[in-house]
Amino acid sequence: MENDLTVVRDSILLQQLVLVDGLPCSGKAVLDVAVSSMDRVELLQFATQIERICVLKDFGKITSDVAETMIKLEADLVLYNTMMSRNVNFRVSDQSSVFKDPKFWVYIKRLFAKGDRLIPDKIEKERPILHFMTHSMLSLSEPIFNSFGDKVVIIEIVRHPMSMLEMQTNYEKRWATHEGKLQEVADIFLRYKDDSIPHWAAGCEELYYKSNPVERAIYVTHYQLEKIKLFKNKFRKIYESQCITIPFEKFVVDPWPYMEKIETLLKTSITRKTKKMLKKAKVPRNNTGLEAHELTKNRNFAIQNGASEDALRVLDQISEHYVAKYDLYDQRQ
Repeated sequence: MENDLTVVRDSILLQQLVLVDGLPCSGKAVLDVAVSSMDRVELLQFATQIERICVLKDFGKITSDVAETMIKLEADLVLYNTMMSRNVNFRVSDQSSVFKDPKFWVYIKRLFAKGDRLIPDKIEKERPILHFMTHSMLSLSEPIFNSFGDKVVIIEIVRHPMSMLEMQTNYEKRWATHEGKLQEVADIFLRYKDDSIPHWAAGCEELYYKSNPVERAIYVTHYQLEKIKLFKNKFRKIYESQCITIPFEKFVVDPWPYMEKIETLLKTSITRKTKKMLKKAKVPRNNTGLEAHELTKNRNFAIQNGASEDALRVLDQISEHYVAKYDLYDQRQ
């Protein structure tokens, strides 16, 4: 039964939101520890529900009002709970663990502090910045910007396609198995012929279906890069004013120009813990991964794992484009 009701959430708790986004294996973890150390930024959390909502909206499975209301509700609920350490992650080994956050004592103290009805006033007073890591969300982020306007900043981290290839291929091998699909409890899959394929293969389903794992990694990377380019062109004003793109290879050599730009975008500041967290992530470093022997090894990996001539052509194309776009010629030794 159809109706003309529009769902809304007009009042929101959220003050600011920062998303650290990028393709799988792009090096988001290196940047996230630095962002977490900045003033007012909350601990890293994963935006699983928001990612799913954006995917479903992109497929036309839910309406704009539903998507945006659900995004607002999810962000507010996460922020509300985080401000009293409810549902935060205390599993020591996890990337999003409280114990890996430079301000972990804040979350210990919140466990024993008063919460619930006091939280909205606390949020308004302290103006915390909710901090999510997302995966390939920039091209799907229109509902997020529609929901929060200028309260959102997206930090996109990019990396040489050959540097990501081996790990992405291993992911593709896992996702191709029944056991792997069971483990991927956070991702949406699509019915295709007699199988299911991950949502990020939408738009190149047949090519993905008939390819082997290393070819899938190459083609999906190429397709995702094209989608991101389309988003940046379509929403140029938003991208230029509320987003920053950081090449991994430049960040790990000299992070400070990028950290200063992030300070400006978030209207916050680096703290004395920022340098410490970067040092733990071995930043700055001398080796960027673009050394000739590393690139040769990664391309040989593609050949050894059965990449076709067409897949190798695409890999070479997106790799050369990456180096040219981010002016990395001087880092290839």
